[in-house]
Amino acid sequence: MTNLLGSLETARQSLNAQRRGLMVTGHNIANVNTPNYARERVDIAIDVRGHSQSGSNVTQVTQVRDKILESRLRQSIQDSNNWSTQSDQMQQIERLFTDLDVGGVSGAVADFWDSWHNLSVDPESKEIARNVTIGRAQDLVQELKNVNLGFQSLYEENNTQIHSFVTEVNELGDSIAKLNRDIAAIEFSGETANSQRTVRHGLLTKLSEYTDFTTIEESNGMLQIHLGGLAFVDGDRVGTLAAKDQPPIFASSEQPNTKSIIYTEINQLVKTIARKNQSILSHRGTTAEVRQIVNERSQHENQIQTLFNLAGIENATISDIGDGTGMIKIEVDGELVLEGTKVFGLPDNGTTSQTSPLANNQKTVVITDSRSGKEVSIKSGKIGGLMNVRDNQIPRFIERVNSFATTLMAEVNSVHVKGYGLDNTTGIEFFTGESINDMAVNLSLVHSPEKIGVSSRPDEPGNNEIAFSITAKRNEFVMSNGTQTLEEYYASTMTIIGIQSQQAQRNEENNGLLTSQLESFRESVSGVSMDEEMVNLIQFQRAYEAAARYISTVDQVMQTLINM
Repeated sequence: MTNLLGSLETARQSLNAQRRGLMVTGHNIANVNTPNYARERVDIAIDVRGHSQSGSNVTQVTQVRDKILESRLRQSIQDSNNWSTQSDQMQQIERLFTDLDVGGVSGAVADFWDSWHNLSVDPESKEIARNVTIGRAQDLVQELKNVNLGFQSLYEENNTQIHSFVTEVNELGDSIAKLNRDIAAIEFSGETANSQRTVRHGLLTKLSEYTDFTTIEESNGMLQIHLGGLAFVDGDRVGTLAAKDQPPIFASSEQPNTKSIIYTEINQLVKTIARKNQSILSHRGTTAEVRQIVNERSQHENQIQTLFNLAGIENATISDIGDGTGMIKIEVDGELVLEGTKVFGLPDNGTTSQTSPLANNQKTVVITDSRSGKEVSIKSGKIGGLMNVRDNQIPRFIERVNSFATTLMAEVNSVHVKGYGLDNTTGIEFFTGESINDMAVNLSLVHSPEKIGVSSRPDEPGNNEIAFSITAKRNEFVMSNGTQTLEEYYASTMTIIGIQSQQAQRNEENNGLLTSQLESFRESVSGVSMDEEMVNLIQFQRAYEAAARYISTVDQVMQTLINM
């Protein structure tokens, strides 16, 4: 009789095991279309608590996951979003440079040179040819400013998006930390927190879209997330990223102290000297104009040295670069502040750091740990893609456009100041301004086109030597260390942008394919197969029916024994 009672217990355990199997199968079927769901499996093992033939127990209900595969998938999602963002950004940059028909900067440059050629053919023109030259120059200036404004707009849009994405990342971190706490509590009680793990997995996938990170799962089920050197999520504790607007080095402080004012003045002088260096480089000679520029630069050097002394900066040196160009460099504590036309910043803590030529008093968004204030380095995901373009590509191309504009101004002005207008006016620069930001056609020429210097000598209205010399600048190799003309330099800039845009698109496509493959692999491992679940359903159903029949049989035997 005792053995028969034990048989009933064995049957009961079997019923429970098959029932759990049916429940899990139903749960899998119900979540066949649930994103990030990993199918669950019932682990049934023999009951070793009693003697032989003691039945079976459900040891646990586990999710079928390949953690290595899922880690690779998250990495691929990070890279895919990184390149997708960069591809989109590069296409926007490409559109800034796209020349439709004869429009854009390239067309404006060609029209500008042609107008000078026409003026050289008709040097005695009092209105038409001269007004056309002024108009073409103004068109060129406006096209260059449009490109520059486009870059500034893209720069600001990137900062806005970074702010938004950082908020998303912080919200995801909060949610993951709460799930960590729930998972640890549930599994501490001996239950499985598969549903919570599924939700957490989905949040990790979403986080992968924004940034790169690594994870470590602790024995209690909690997850650590490390992001850019920051312990972003540690169990149920979460750090907070802060996207802060950092003013550019050349921007004045709202509440300056004496030292910061001195540094600001130093930086402004550094920028002025850089422009003088550019002017020297553009003249390529030892004319009186160059000597005047060198003398002005020397005065600025003396002013900087005085400011260095006031700021208590002792290890500062000003010296010739030594490449035969006559340009200088400035170093503080062995770190470059200026090298030729390349400007580095001297921030208010006295250390040096390179600044973007796009500065233009634009704010830069930096991501920091809100607790320690340390900057967090994000290399991938949407945020990484935005920061890469903002900090590397945009400054690079705006520098090339600015270099084009300043060289054009310097080259044209170096010839035009020697020319004479119809009224014998001379010494006037054709362009005013020091960079693309304030570049303009000289207003005195706009109001009085007869002052345009076409002749090389006074009282010779038919003399076209200056106009001819300016026209000849079109074919002079004045860019890239004397290897390219202005138009070739601008065209090469568009070529570089096109190549980088195509490369970003190829990387986006390749990473997209890899992500799709990994998602397929994950689906084959963790996804719900309706065919497989139907087989499991029949298997557990038949086993449940057999256990029920077994109970009925044991019951009949017991009834027979009792009635004997």
